[in-house]
Amino acid sequence: MLVGLVYSRAWAALEALVCRGSKAPLRPFLGVGDVPGLDSLRPNFEAIQREALAVMATREVPSFAELEPGQARIGGDRNWKVFALHAFGPVESNLARCPETARVLASIPGVVSASFSIMRGPKRVPVHRGIFRGLIRVHLGLVLPPGDGPCSITVGGETRSWAEGELLVFDDTYPHGVEQGRVGERVILLIDIERPIRAPYRWLNRAMIRAGGRSKFARQIRDRVRRGRRA
Repeated sequence: MLVGLVYSRAWAALEALVCRGSKAPLRPFLGVGDVPGLDSLRPNFEAIQREALAVMATREVPSFAELEPGQARIGGDRNWKVFALHAFGPVESNLARCPETARVLASIPGVVSASFSIMRGPKRVPVHRGIFRGLIRVHLGLVLPPGDGPCSITVGGETRSWAEGELLVFDDTYPHGVEQGRVGERVILLIDIERPIRAPYRWLNRAMIRAGGRSKFARQIRDRVRRGRRA
């Protein structure tokens, strides 16, 4: 327990240094212009959408719980599926099935993870939070089910709804949860990218991301994807 406490305090201290060098605002939601490299997403929305729909048609997409069984509290059923494209490195077999999406992702600097996130409603994801502010999360809305119910995410107390072809950019270390109150599947392209940070703090951030990629947690996710829990 003491070792874990020391580690967590050291990690928090390093994270504070990373935040000191951030070029992007330290707030729940960010503007698209706060993060460089996102310009290619909206113009390629339809091509990415077609590839996501083709993946869904195969019925071979694993559940979130299969890829991250330790997160059953937030996604312990088959109503949330994840098709991994990057997981601390490219998932080449899946990128080959989605060449246009792969091309767009390759144009974005600092991609750490990327996936098609497919959620069948009605479903609620309880409030949770990420662990590292050196990343920024990006959602591109691909498919939204019809209806009047909520199809939204709340981050740090602020709620925004997805829209097809539009981006949401946020810091997932703020408490956040999802309300998908419509019958049908909500599909987004989910990307985690490096937070834009000034040198020398940028080098520290990249070292921490590399350390995260070598962690047992990250290795297990990569192994599950490569073993093919159909992803």
